[in-house]
Amino acid sequence: MKSDKNQPPIPASTTDAETGQALKENVKQDAEALKQAAAEKLDEVKQKATDVAEEKADEATNQAGAQIEELSQTIDAVASTLSDEDREGLASYARQMSSSMNQLADRLQNQSVNELAADVKSMARENPNGFLLGSIALGFGLSRFGKATADRDANQSASEMGVNND
Repeated sequence: MKSDKNQPPIPASTTDAETGQALKENVKQDAEALKQAAAEKLDEVKQKATDVAEEKADEATNQAGAQIEELSQTIDAVASTLSDEDREGLASYARQMSSSMNQLADRLQNQSVNELAADVKSMARENPNGFLLGSIALGFGLSRFGKATADRDANQSASEMGVNND
C-alpha cells in the first residue's frame, strides 16, 4: 500500500468529532470507575489488615494475661508460705502484688487492644506525673531484666565452653 505524502489531510466530519468526544467521555468514565473500584478494594484490604492485626494483638494480650495470672498464683503461694513463717508484712505485700496482678490479667484477657490503649491514654491524661514515673520504672525494670538475661546467657555460654566467667 502506497501513501501519498502530497495529499492534504482529510478534514474530520462532525460525526467523527462527536464520536471521538463520546469515546473520550467513555474512557474518562471508565477510568473514574476503575479509580473508585481500586479505592474501595484498598479500603477493604486496609480493613482486613487492621482486623487481623487487632486479632493478633488480642491473642497476645490474652496470652500475657494468662501468664500474669499464673505468676499471680505463684505469688499467692509465696504469700501463704510467708504467712506460715510468721512474716506477715511480706505476706501482705505479696498478696497486694498478687491482687494487682490478677486485676491486670483480668483486664488483659477481657478487654480489646483498643480499650486497653484508651485506658492508657486516659490514665496519662488524668495523672501525667504518675504515668511518666511508671513509664520510667517500667523502662528501668525492662533494662535490668534484659541485662540480667544477657549476663545469664553469657555465663551459660562461657560455662558450656569451659571458661570460668566470674
